[in-house]
Amino acid sequence: MNGPIGREAEREVAAIFVAAAADGSAVLEIVGEGGIGKTTLFRFAVESARLAGTRVLVCGLTEAESTMSFAGLTDLLHDVEIDLFEQLPAPQGRALAVATLREAPSDSAIDERAIGTGLASLLMTLSERGPLVVAIDDTQWLDQASADVVAFALHRLGSRSVGLLTCRRVGMGASGLTATLDAPHWKRTLALRGMSAAALFHVVREQVGVTLSRPTLLRITEAAQGNPFLAVELGRATTSRRDTADGLFLPDNLQLLVAHRLSALSDEGRDALLVAACAGRPTLALLTEMGLRLGVEEAEAAHVVSVEEGRVLFEHPLLSAAVVQAASPPAIRATHARLGASSSEPEARARHLALASPEPDALTSVALDEATVSAEARGAMVAAAELARLALDRTVAIDVNAAWRRRLRLAQLLHAAGSAVEAGAVLADVDRSCPPGRLRAEANLVLTEVAYQTTTTERALVHAATALDEAGDDASLRARALLSLAALTTDGHEMVRFVALARRCLEDGQVADPTLLAWAAIEDVSARFSLGEGLDRTALDQALSLERTGRKWRSGDQVAAIRPVLLKWADEHEEALRGLAELRERAEQEGNEGLLPYVIGHVPGILLHVDRFAEAVAASAEHLSHALATGQEGQRMQALYNVSLVDAHLGKLHEAAAIGHEVLTWSEVHVDRWMEMSASGVLGFTALSAGDLSQARWWLDRWWSCSQAEGIVDPGVSRFHGDHIEALIGLGALAEATAQTDILQHRAEAARRVSAAAVAARCRALLAATAGDQPLALSFADTALELHAACPSDFDRARTLLVKGVVHRRAKEKGSAKKCLEEAFAIFARLGAKAFSTRTESELERIGTRVTSAFELTATERRIAELTASGLTNRQVAEQSFMSPKTVEANLARVYRKLGITSRAELGAVMLQMK
Repeated sequence: MNGPIGREAEREVAAIFVAAAADGSAVLEIVGEGGIGKTTLFRFAVESARLAGTRVLVCGLTEAESTMSFAGLTDLLHDVEIDLFEQLPAPQGRALAVATLREAPSDSAIDERAIGTGLASLLMTLSERGPLVVAIDDTQWLDQASADVVAFALHRLGSRSVGLLTCRRVGMGASGLTATLDAPHWKRTLALRGMSAAALFHVVREQVGVTLSRPTLLRITEAAQGNPFLAVELGRATTSRRDTADGLFLPDNLQLLVAHRLSALSDEGRDALLVAACAGRPTLALLTEMGLRLGVEEAEAAHVVSVEEGRVLFEHPLLSAAVVQAASPPAIRATHARLGASSSEPEARARHLALASPEPDALTSVALDEATVSAEARGAMVAAAELARLALDRTVAIDVNAAWRRRLRLAQLLHAAGSAVEAGAVLADVDRSCPPGRLRAEANLVLTEVAYQTTTTERALVHAATALDEAGDDASLRARALLSLAALTTDGHEMVRFVALARRCLEDGQVADPTLLAWAAIEDVSARFSLGEGLDRTALDQALSLERTGRKWRSGDQVAAIRPVLLKWADEHEEALRGLAELRERAEQEGNEGLLPYVIGHVPGILLHVDRFAEAVAASAEHLSHALATGQEGQRMQALYNVSLVDAHLGKLHEAAAIGHEVLTWSEVHVDRWMEMSASGVLGFTALSAGDLSQARWWLDRWWSCSQAEGIVDPGVSRFHGDHIEALIGLGALAEATAQTDILQHRAEAARRVSAAAVAARCRALLAATAGDQPLALSFADTALELHAACPSDFDRARTLLVKGVVHRRAKEKGSAKKCLEEAFAIFARLGAKAFSTRTESELERIGTRVTSAFELTATERRIAELTASGLTNRQVAEQSFMSPKTVEANLARVYRKLGITSRAELGAVMLQMK
């Protein structure tokens, strides 16, 4: 294959890129000024890759196409087989097909994140089938919607064997795409320079058929500064005009040079070129329909354009730009008006009309409204917001209602696109200039969500109340405002009142919207739960079914997001984990990465409750990673709280306290009582685990104060009641401890919460033991153990066994004490709860009983235990230890016997404790 003339070194770089892309990830960016030969080299690299058996997805847009949403993505995936779309997860395949015009949009808008995730899945599939290159020419003209999803997808490919080839005009656009592939094996930016006179001689001869004399060649090289496009155009000019002293015509700029070329064309030919330049993606059918077929043929004969597969293409992008520059503003506006009248695609029609009429115009603003709807339906939220802004700008000043409808629409789109602050700014003067009634109510509902995300809950409540006042007799609006108030308040009684009013609005207004009805249902379930009445599973499941009535569910659905959290608090641990896993899978399919920290953040607490401490370590680390990746500061604090809580359970008390203090400081700065409550609770538990009862009480008193202020009644929401009571008893505050135990028991019974009832019984055992009533203490301890049997937490059960063992020890019942304490120690050791296993070991030593810890293993046994706990098989351990597999088995048998364990999982937990 012949390559670009005079670009031998650059061709070699392109060849290296093709080879590198076949073996691993590779990036080549070609940069240079207009006309320097970037596209020629780009096409050479594309063809070289194809000849080498590499699949190449190619995209190349013009300046006029840069405003059309997903024009680049549509071009990139033009040749991809439809069956590959169908193999994607349904939300992704549907989103990608709608965005690229393979399917028509439905009533519900496509989520742009699902498009990016779908593209990532598609690229992964293609890369698994063989070498793949994504090639994008003139990235400065890539539309923003396409640029966003391509960057999103490339960033998620990891180290897969994918090549990225881009071209960019120097000084225009950013090189951001080339940074999206994660640590490519090969990367190069190739800056093209001007060509030598010798090279230009061959270029001009090949493209124009002119053999230049040396003086003329040198003049052209100097005038073009080595730019091959300009050299060709100058060479073409020498064949048609000679009026300088030495016979060479040399215009002093590109516009004059193109004007010289176009001067030979008829009016129809020049008209056809202007239409083609303004159209974005002109076709021969379009220009024929506009009566310009002969003009196209004339321009094609003059080598200004070519017709390929029905498209009218300029021989070089600079020719298109020069045609527009040479035209007068009235001619350009008239051309866009003609194109707007001829276009059936809403977005193209609206943009042409906007360019044809830069002043406020009712018809243009209506067309832009329609284009906004179309772009949103395809998932191009940024483009939809831009079109909505244009519609607002083109609104006639006297039409105040229309202006506010469009302003509200713009704010909604900005908020949906993740620009909450900008959405708030658009609606900043709502109370002063927005017409009262429905529009002001809708605007305040948007501001409710904006304020909740960017300022304070109190401010959000003000906007929700204003929305309610302005909603009038609109049942749906009133219900939305009331449900927003219910979701924002922490007072359970107020929640119940707001939900009841919302349901009455929906019933009286005969509103049958399943989404609103489901929202009301879940808020009702949450309200009753917050009042300590327990979880109504039937109503909860009915709310979920209602929410999914008549449509496929989405990761952003209210019930889908709230349900697993309520299940978590109600001790429905396995069901909660399944709900979170389902929610996570859907969020990942849709590309809703912003939801992942919320979903993952609820997992560590559940894993701790079901004694999966090692998994809780990994889950808390993953939560923190996702919070950092998405830039969600509140979730980062929640993740740090999870890390602190897990560390405290594992006995890493210094680390737990340090992180807990960091969370507490943040909560104080941001006046976040929920995080203050959480941090105070974990700091209290940490101090109690360290035996510092005074500090434990101080922190847990603060935890109790915060939980009361937050209106938290259900004992499953924040679980430090038993720690608080234990600290009070240890310090002799028995009246307070008794009162707190009574509260806990009452709430446990009202919520039918067995785990909380077990903790309350353990606290009663401690109170009885402190009062010197051993039989009563043992009775309460036995009651607690019976209740623990219905719960999955061996950690809580071991804490009760520890209490019972201490009661027996104090009564000089050595045998019973030993039995309880050894069982408790075995559980703590298995879980890796170092602080509590150390405490239990101390109690055993007080009755003259010693237990074997991991420190008492021989050096060989400890080495084998560590290797085995890391996940190696017996044979792998043997190879690393230079011994036979049978010797490894014998040593492991002794390790299991010394530690009182029976499985590798238990060994892993014990060894984790000793790190």
